[in-house]
Amino acid sequence: MNNENNVETIIDLGVFLRSMRKGLYKWFFVLLLVCILFGAGMVLYNKTNYVPMYQAQSSFAVSMLSETDEGDEEYGFNYNSRTANQLTQLFPYILESDMLQDLMKNSLGTNEINGVMLVKSVKNSNLFTLVVSSTSAKDAEEILNVALKYIPEVAQYVIGDTKLSILKNARVFSTPYNLPNYRRLLLQGIAIGLLFDVLFFSSLCYFPTNNPNTGRYKKATGY
Repeated sequence: MNNENNVETIIDLGVFLRSMRKGLYKWFFVLLLVCILFGAGMVLYNKTNYVPMYQAQSSFAVSMLSETDEGDEEYGFNYNSRTANQLTQLFPYILESDMLQDLMKNSLGTNEINGVMLVKSVKNSNLFTLVVSSTSAKDAEEILNVALKYIPEVAQYVIGDTKLSILKNARVFSTPYNLPNYRRLLLQGIAIGLLFDVLFFSSLCYFPTNNPNTGRYKKATGY
């Protein structure tokens, strides 16, 4: 019984492979066209839905108001690891706070800020880089400058009196940072089309060979 099953499996596999080979010769250009269409579709979709994004960024150091030995107040840059980590954890909340958002909206004269702010920090230090992403290079620059202006005002309610010392002036990138790689998109689309071809074509070749009522099955098995 097992031998008969093994023979049947081998015969089925042989018929399947022969069907695949004949089908590839017959439908090669159709399958190739499907791959090209998938590739072109991937490029067209991304080109139609592409939105250029611009960035502006500035690096700064944060100093906190503290008392000297003489009782005078000054902004100091001496930080331990714990203080630096606290600043790193709190800055995202400051950027997302309603207070900062409202101050920036009033200053920009808009009801919606056309950009996203992200702060990057140097480990165990008070050095930060504020990065603004926007669909407009001009908006990115304006948002960055306004944010740097009001961050100390908002931060004083969270971490006390602070001062931002700009280390690198605002840098605006005139070229979008998310330029699409159409060659890669084309290859990805072709790869998806090829996978579709393999799955679809394999199913067409496989199921007829396993159907005892088909002529090919009877011819191959002798039943």
